[in-house]
Amino acid sequence: MRNGVRLASLPVAALLLSGCLGGGSGDGGGAGAVNPTEAPEAADASKLHVPAGFDTARAWQSDQRGRVYAMAPVAGVFVDLSAQENPPEGASSGAESPSPDAAADPSAPSTDESADPSAQLPAVIARKAGDGAVLWSSQPLSPLSQQRTPELHVVSTARGEYVVVVRRGVVPASGIARARDLVVVDSFPVNAGGRDVAATAHLEREVANGLDNAQAVVGDGGVLFPGTEDDTKRVREGALWNPLTGAVSPVPVSAPENRPCATDRDGCDVQDVPSLPTSAGILTTEQPASDEMRFGLQGSWKSAAVAPEGASRGRVVQVVGSVVFIEWYRDDNSGSIYALHDLATGALVLSAACDLGLQSENTNTDPELTVLMSPQGRYVAVGSLLFDLSAGTSRCYSGDSANRGILFNALTDGGTAYGTLRDDQDDSPDPVAVRIATKAIEPLPEGTQLPDLVTHDGVALFSMVEDQGKDEEKATAFLVPPAVPGAPQQSPAAPASAAR
Repeated sequence: MRNGVRLASLPVAALLLSGCLGGGSGDGGGAGAVNPTEAPEAADASKLHVPAGFDTARAWQSDQRGRVYAMAPVAGVFVDLSAQENPPEGASSGAESPSPDAAADPSAPSTDESADPSAQLPAVIARKAGDGAVLWSSQPLSPLSQQRTPELHVVSTARGEYVVVVRRGVVPASGIARARDLVVVDSFPVNAGGRDVAATAHLEREVANGLDNAQAVVGDGGVLFPGTEDDTKRVREGALWNPLTGAVSPVPVSAPENRPCATDRDGCDVQDVPSLPTSAGILTTEQPASDEMRFGLQGSWKSAAVAPEGASRGRVVQVVGSVVFIEWYRDDNSGSIYALHDLATGALVLSAACDLGLQSENTNTDPELTVLMSPQGRYVAVGSLLFDLSAGTSRCYSGDSANRGILFNALTDGGTAYGTLRDDQDDSPDPVAVRIATKAIEPLPEGTQLPDLVTHDGVALFSMVEDQGKDEEKATAFLVPPAVPGAPQQSPAAPASAAR
């Protein structure tokens, strides 16, 4: 996945998957239409105080209350989906969704969602990041009751970027048929066009032990359904779904092997369990973890063979593009080595020692790390550490006695890294822009908002949550295109507000 995927079995929480969830109620309360395909709303420029180089006059915004969204950073496409919990009585899939240009054509069929129950079923809406124009909308997704918050991912495949939707819910009992707990997965090409786009592949997988335990791990290699444990605590084989073909294939689990572990003098029966489907194959981790904390790529490399000298134990933090970010623990307990390894071979690409500036709320666990990557994969950052894969360099911006460190927030293909200064003393973030090639650090005006992501063609995504009172919040995604060279720019410092 372009935005990176974490391993579900590792001691780190799931990333911004690729998808983000807006605030507000799960049924989209106050958010308007389930499948809005009208022209986008112009952004309220008074709320945007962005770095130079972005044009707030051409920005647009999307109300994300009760919705989930994701970005395709290479194609520059914004996709979103209603996160409503339940479809209305009588809703069914298969009906046409509103035309993307229906609002502009008086002769188009009515888009009144109350007139057609199927219109209340969620559909994926894809818009051009630069101007918000609808590129395509999917057919209504199949109805589920008691639906959990859906997941929306963008993955990189041999055919380009694809949208993968993962939903968990119940198909109610009907006549002789019992109710069924399902995980439902659909895939769509990001470069699709038109309305009522059919899913490239569709899967309905029955869940035996409850929706809350229905694991589905999404990566560039597909969707992995990890195997469950049997009565002896041994993990059964899992299954892998291919978003391009819809094929489901078994994913083997290694036979138990006795390995040293702190919880048992006689050792533990440890298995190498599939954890993440990547473009190069299936990543595995030990279960339960032995003293060796082993991991690897099924049929290719093992951690013991690729560990740097003096650090035999480690953890996979995240896969981004064609590399995997690993934190290695020094054998002498003197700290960590942070390394990028080639995903396919395990070969070391770059490594560095650095104070990342990130701490865990629980002193007994490692801090949660989010690895950033520029859309085309040249630059990688985590905390205060920045890698340039093309130049083969790494640089630690942890600060020193003379200068404060930097925590990175977003990377661009053009070589700019946005972040905030560390060691803040007044609860007012100090934003900066780093020119990676020259290492120049440019302070930005106080109150400047930093992008969550910048697409390959320079469109910046900003997210904002505003307090509406009475325990209500409004979540908004802002898409701001790059400024036209030579055009005047205006983005004053931000006043104090309830937005965050």
